[in-house]
Amino acid sequence: MERIRILLAGIPRLLREIIESVVATQPDMSIVDIIETRERVTAALDDTPADVVIVGLRGGETTSTLDPVLYERPQLKLLAISGDGRSSFLYELRPHRVSLGDVSPEGLVDAIRTSVGAERR
Repeated sequence: MERIRILLAGIPRLLREIIESVVATQPDMSIVDIIETRERVTAALDDTPADVVIVGLRGGETTSTLDPVLYERPQLKLLAISGDGRSSFLYELRPHRVSLGDVSPEGLVDAIRTSVGAERR
């Protein structure tokens, strides 16, 4: 079984620990790298390929600084989670944003699988 490779970037510690524990229970997923800031995403992806990048959003932040990453890697999925863990959004090259609702453990797992599912079928 090919595992879904996940990179975590700029996620607050408590939320990161929750995500790590959720992903650890999934046999088809693994976290391949954890970086403290979103500014290092491109370099991290050069060193460690990933299928999904999960980033934290604080306040009114957007993921626009990561648009070049999506253009360079059109197969990559970008999952942004608010710092409080109450909302998440999926970004793809198309470009558009899909609201994924609240972030429960099951919702997180479904969002990761959904984001890479089209390529794996």
